[in-house]
Amino acid sequence: SYVPTNGLVGYWPFNGNANDASGNGNNGTVTGATLSTDRKGMTNNSYAFSNDAHHIIINGLYQTSITNYTISTWFKKNTAV
Repeated sequence: SYVPTNGLVGYWPFNGNANDASGNGNNGTVTGATLSTDRKGMTNNSYAFSNDAHHIIINGLYQTSITNYTISTWFKKNTAV
């Protein structure tokens, strides 16, 4: 209920999967990334990417005519390389 829906294309809370919770069906396909603990200590609420081959693809986004958009994300860079 706290997520605005006017103009929303997708919402990915990563609550155990990469599915779109907006109801628009823009689910993600995870390759290599693994579920992890988020910034609030909740398990399976974020994804860890350990190399360049790990990613999440949201195919439906490429099929839209959206020209202006905003992306909001939290991330933590692992400094141990």
